[in-house]
Amino acid sequence: MFLVDWLIKGSKNIVVDHAFVPDHRRYFIGRSTAMADPGRATFTADTYKVSFGVAFSYTLASVSLGIADGAIEYAINYLRNRKSAYDGSAYINDPTTQKMLAQAYSAVDGLHLKMDRDLAEMEAYLKSGEEIPMDRRMFYRWHTTEIPRMAKDAVNLLIEGCGGSSFMNASPLQRYFRDINCISNHQVVNYEMGASSFGYNLLTGENNHPLV
Repeated sequence: MFLVDWLIKGSKNIVVDHAFVPDHRRYFIGRSTAMADPGRATFTADTYKVSFGVAFSYTLASVSLGIADGAIEYAINYLRNRKSAYDGSAYINDPTTQKMLAQAYSAVDGLHLKMDRDLAEMEAYLKSGEEIPMDRRMFYRWHTTEIPRMAKDAVNLLIEGCGGSSFMNASPLQRYFRDINCISNHQVVNYEMGASSFGYNLLTGENNHPLV
């Protein structure tokens, strides 16, 4: 029997009965955390020298930044032309709207700088031939949970500033809202787990995260 059901994410909706899966096709979280994946002996490019936990979680973190970028761009263009339904006043002159945009923009800009710094540091480790230390991997993993959470907060702030019309089907903001709240709640980028694990590492120098 082979069943595929990709209605939403579908990561646990594939069933294959009586199938032989060779060991080199299986994935073991423990091996990845120990940097002992069997494929590392065959695939020697720098990409494969980054732990799976860090690399995979950054795919989600980077997408969350793209969503936040799109939401900010749309909100700016929308608010430039928005008028109050009560007195016709322009939102471009509203201090609350101005503050909201400034806060959201600054937050997302800071997340870009955080991610760029992390990736540059990882690249420097790889180019030097040095394995990325566990404490830095823990630091990066913490950021991969922090970035989606803060990107979500920025998008939700934009929603508040743009009002209920944000949830109309014609508004891209409703899609940004759904997507960012979906991504930020993915277990891989669970904010509470990321914060707890990094704090534990700071206090003990040890790793208690299953995927780092």
